[in-house]
Amino acid sequence: MVVDESGNFVADELIVKFRQGTTDDQKTQIVSSKNASVYKQGLDPTLQLIKVDPAQREQIMQDLAGNPDVEYVEKNTVNRLTENTGGSTFTPPNDPYYQSQWHLQRILAPIVWNYTKGSSNIIVATIDSGVNYNHPDLVGKVLKGRDLVNSDNDPMDDYGHGTRVAGVFGAVSNNGKDLTGTDWHAQILAVKAFDSQGGGNSFRTAHGINWVLQNTLQYPGMKVIILPLYGEFPDETLRRSVKAAIDQGVIIISGTHNSPTPNCFMGYPAAYNNVFAVTGTNKADQWTMGCLGNVDSLGNINNGFRRIAAPSRDIYVLDLNGGAPYLDGGTSYGSAQVGAVASILLSCNGGLTVNVTSALLVGNDDLGQGGYDNTFGYGRINMFKAYNQSYCSLGGRIRASGDVDCNADIALKDSQETLKYINNLEAGTETCGFGVFTPLGDVDNNGSIDNIDALYTSQYVAGLRDIDSLSLIPPEVDSDGDKITDSQEQAYSCLNPNINDADSDPDNDSIHKGSVNINSDNITEIIIGTNPCVFDTDGDYFSDAAESYMGVNPLDSCSETTGSNDEPLDAWPLDFNDTKTVNIIDVLFFGGKVGKPADSEETRRLDLNTDGTINIIDVLQFGQKIGTSCS
Repeated sequence: MVVDESGNFVADELIVKFRQGTTDDQKTQIVSSKNASVYKQGLDPTLQLIKVDPAQREQIMQDLAGNPDVEYVEKNTVNRLTENTGGSTFTPPNDPYYQSQWHLQRILAPIVWNYTKGSSNIIVATIDSGVNYNHPDLVGKVLKGRDLVNSDNDPMDDYGHGTRVAGVFGAVSNNGKDLTGTDWHAQILAVKAFDSQGGGNSFRTAHGINWVLQNTLQYPGMKVIILPLYGEFPDETLRRSVKAAIDQGVIIISGTHNSPTPNCFMGYPAAYNNVFAVTGTNKADQWTMGCLGNVDSLGNINNGFRRIAAPSRDIYVLDLNGGAPYLDGGTSYGSAQVGAVASILLSCNGGLTVNVTSALLVGNDDLGQGGYDNTFGYGRINMFKAYNQSYCSLGGRIRASGDVDCNADIALKDSQETLKYINNLEAGTETCGFGVFTPLGDVDNNGSIDNIDALYTSQYVAGLRDIDSLSLIPPEVDSDGDKITDSQEQAYSCLNPNINDADSDPDNDSIHKGSVNINSDNITEIIIGTNPCVFDTDGDYFSDAAESYMGVNPLDSCSETTGSNDEPLDAWPLDFNDTKTVNIIDVLFFGGKVGKPADSEETRRLDLNTDGTINIIDVLQFGQKIGTSCS
């Protein structure tokens, strides 16, 4: 594509919209008379993209505009990726508990808030114990729906659960009070189906769903219902109500039975077909609550639900009567966050239809086993990734500092790839798609990419640091100011949380020799998971830094993949024929590589003296390994 001098238009293209009734022969004659040609035909047969001489573009455009068979003609505008490459432009809210709301950083909500914070035109219904609509951090956000307990139109919460869920979903944000909501602007339609003791039943829950559906004309923006509840037994009335809502295009999100062990039935309505059933995760992205079983006590097997994970442990919630927020846990709060991601997606692009269900299924962080699994389902919600997966990002995929592989998440792999780039083991690039996308590698936005950027990314993954503001998430502290948190340093005997020792190398396993410069300091070892106090963490005769240089796993002394030319995937660097013992066959393979530069994972693993070349010194060192086995 050739861009003109303005940088805003394609130099040699025009878009032509012909009037209805213009024949194909007429179109061809009109275009060819300008020495132009048809480049693309639109789905609309009256719309064409034509190729023109760039020097004649303006004149051709003027001539075509005067043709009575042409409805309009215009330049072809350049669209660009909207990339957040210089640090976030988002100003953190002034809500006092924001920095402690770790779940907002975990699902990368602040990145999306740069582009949309939701819309007051979107309504999310919660069928719960009602909502305290007079709470200072909910004023103006709550629509009074129906009180099914007292049969009136005043769904005031007299138990507290509904107010807590509402606060996680959409507390008034940036008002200097209490919490920041996951969706800043969507309205909450409160339906009270649980009494002052927290008691409810499936009839009231079903009635609540039906009431919402019967009042869609009054609430046209209502597309999501949150059901933070469960029942042990199937109920046809509730099932039919849930199905009716889903058939009308409403997204149903349900909590699952909160249990400290996973081997129990998730409950209804979570188990019903096409319901988003929420599993709870903690700061470390581990399962923490929510029954995973799909067989109820009557033996009914349920397979049609959509399991999804969301932060649910140690979540700050609103106090019913306006007291200080406090920590609580439950898949109800995970459900509120899933609902908020859905409402954010529904609000984007000025009402453009968005396949929210599809975005929620694919726009997540894959935890546990690769792909769908029975613990995390489709993964833990990631608002950033869901936004990019949906039509919200038609104007260009948004980017975030730390996401150096450009896959719309911030993971430990990004941190490790950054380390490889710093040590010249991974290429850098100015475009997404290959190597480390360097504009996103400068996490702290100081003009360079270093191990601190990799550390910040890994600390985000561990739930220790906000990747957006870079502030530590309480109760984490850094007493010595070396960027490693006290809790991280306290895990190792050779580190001192009161002494700046981030760049030291107590186990002396760094490599600085010839063309090789692999820094295995404390920061690096904490990121990759090796022990900064131990020269060879996995005990396989190769130092942690040497194995990182070789491109093998410094945490596993023996795991291997079988097959030829697969050594870069193996943990045992020199066992080329996969016998788990170094023998003559391995020596012969090694000898064939002498004289080659150590410039790839395959050849670096043979450069035992780490001088950048495979030579006779390496062969001699290799000979000392013959007969060695991994264990």
